[in-house]
Amino acid sequence: MIEQSGHNKNGSAAGGEGFDDTAFEAIFHSSPDAIIISRVSDRKVVAVNAGCTTITGYEQHEMVGKTSAELGIWADLKERDEYWALQMNNEFVKNFPFTMRDRHGSRKSCMLCAKMMKIDGRDYVMGVARDITEEKKTAEALAAEHAQLLAIFDSIDEVIYVSDPATHEILYVNTATQKRFPHKLVGRACYREFQGLDKPCPFCTNAIIMKNPGEAHRWEFHNALLDRDYELVDRIIKWPDGRDVRFELAIDITERTQAQQRLEDANRRLKETLGQLKQSEDQILRHARLSALGQMARGISHELNNILTPILGYADLLLTREEKLNDKNEVRSMLGMIHSAALDAGKIVTRLHDFFRPKAHDIREPVHLHELVESVVTFTLPRWKNEMVAKGISIEITTEIQDCPQFIATAPRSGKPS
Repeated sequence: MIEQSGHNKNGSAAGGEGFDDTAFEAIFHSSPDAIIISRVSDRKVVAVNAGCTTITGYEQHEMVGKTSAELGIWADLKERDEYWALQMNNEFVKNFPFTMRDRHGSRKSCMLCAKMMKIDGRDYVMGVARDITEEKKTAEALAAEHAQLLAIFDSIDEVIYVSDPATHEILYVNTATQKRFPHKLVGRACYREFQGLDKPCPFCTNAIIMKNPGEAHRWEFHNALLDRDYELVDRIIKWPDGRDVRFELAIDITERTQAQQRLEDANRRLKETLGQLKQSEDQILRHARLSALGQMARGISHELNNILTPILGYADLLLTREEKLNDKNEVRSMLGMIHSAALDAGKIVTRLHDFFRPKAHDIREPVHLHELVESVVTFTLPRWKNEMVAKGISIEITTEIQDCPQFIATAPRSGKPS
């Protein structure tokens, strides 16, 4: 086929002096891309390779000697005219996109590279066309998905941005982010726009997410520039150009953190108030006990006087009536009465002390009912016994308490329930 085009043996068809004919033949016939050589004068095809027949569906003999217009391989004549206009003014035409129609009428997206060349003194064009239909479909699908993803990002009323982790250049911001700033953010440095810094942030998480590209990194941060608190989600994603880029979603949690702070402040104030209330309660309780003690003072002093009467009386007898000392039984009896009265007085003093003494804290512990009853009997003994004895009346109290469950009561420091 190349020989039929008038290709001479000095390698001029390859577009370079001294180019090996065998190498040119090998490249021409083995290339999977479509290679077409046409004369410029009449635009007729003089040679095609096997890749061309695969893409167009035409056999080589069906294409040689015909123009592309006769073959109808240009689906859009405007694209054909645009190409030839470029070719006539340039030695090279690079990456010219066009739509090819094969012999069955199917359309294919192609990319054309062409070069002017001379063969035996005549002008030819060698064009190399690559079928990029699938690549274009894939790219269009990716672009559609990317556009859909950005549309979703734009519908979210939280800060979302994408930046290059190597250069820190902002590649994308959603609508909610852009509204927070008076100027365009894309193309600027993220650390300067978002943090007001002159160099990358010392807390930048790029190293973390680059080390774990498949994982999201979550953290919280207070942005001093915006005076807002954010919960951040960072991760590496693929950008349409194939780059690994930084994606960040920043959820504004300022209201939440302020509410938490208010709650902490309220709890602190409540704790302080409860402490003050406890102090006031203790003071009121002490005052109430002192007031009760004042009311009881007269009765208590009378009861103590009643207890002291036998003590002083029996002591005077023993001191002034020496003959009484000879009767050991009588002396023992008098001393027993003195001892018993002294014990009664001591119990009254202990109970009074427990009644008004301030407590560092109340201790609740199990209490036996019979012990409580015995304590009450002992505490009130001066009134029901000593006063009555002075009046010549004898009273005896007998307690009969069956076994019953313990109950919890506040105990004073003496260990007895109050």
